[in-house]
Amino acid sequence: MHERALKRDKRVRARRIRALRIFPDVMRTRRAILRPITLDDAAAWKSCNNAIRQRMPSWPRVPSVVYARNEILHYIGMRERGERYVYAILERGSGELIGDFHLKSVDRRRRRVEFGHSLHPRVWGGGITYETLDAIRRACSRIGYTPWAKVDEENVRSWRSLERYAARYCGAHQERVGGHSVRMRVYELPRTNRGAAHELSVQKRPTAFAQRVYDTLLRVPRGRVTTYKDLATAAGTRSYRAVGQALRCNPYAPRVPCHRVIASDGTLGGFNGETKGAALDRKRKLLESEGIRIADRRVVDFERSKHKF
Repeated sequence: MHERALKRDKRVRARRIRALRIFPDVMRTRRAILRPITLDDAAAWKSCNNAIRQRMPSWPRVPSVVYARNEILHYIGMRERGERYVYAILERGSGELIGDFHLKSVDRRRRRVEFGHSLHPRVWGGGITYETLDAIRRACSRIGYTPWAKVDEENVRSWRSLERYAARYCGAHQERVGGHSVRMRVYELPRTNRGAAHELSVQKRPTAFAQRVYDTLLRVPRGRVTTYKDLATAAGTRSYRAVGQALRCNPYAPRVPCHRVIASDGTLGGFNGETKGAALDRKRKLLESEGIRIADRRVVDFERSKHKF
């Protein structure tokens, strides 16, 4: 019985390896290269993950290069067993590691591929996210598979990126992750790149009004806030709603810090088009990380914290 179980496990492992090997070792986009992660990437991988943690406090911390090497060794072992492929995402030109991409599992019966990815905050909003999604979409399309992803509901940036890419929302469910119960949103990527093309065109060509709002907002320094009314006045308009709409569609966040814009009464207002839930919690954490004190969803010492244009 023991030998039979070993043979069965060996067959299952061989099927997993064959399934994952249908994907290329290297994938290229206009600005990025995806290739298997190695131990030489440990220091850069550590820096990248800790930079993400500064923007997203819930992100796991990587305490040392030794810890990073152990994690990467674990990924290499999973690759050899056919359980998961982990790619390093490198910026073309500089060759700098700017993220990682996880090919988690292949369901041959349903012809689906589960994936996940993360990127350094300095490239957020720059289009590389959509180029990465498009690379996996093309790789899956060649072999007739559909890519899909599960995203923590509190990771608003990630699932909104998928929605802007035109990924189809397939519902949500609870999962145990790291000993905690987490609500995961499930998305299926489209078979065409219409979402990416639309998003990249939006990022490259914001309207003249929106660009004026973004340029004005860049004058608000770290540790200060402004209001929709004050921002509209400084941008030369009386249309506060139009300013809010421009911030909702901000393709340059967090470089253009729309989280620093709050309501005139000192409350947090909205964020990413939402006025409650995980999105607003994300805005609160961003402001607190910049030294703004918040109590009961209201900025403490609001007048002292307000930027004067």
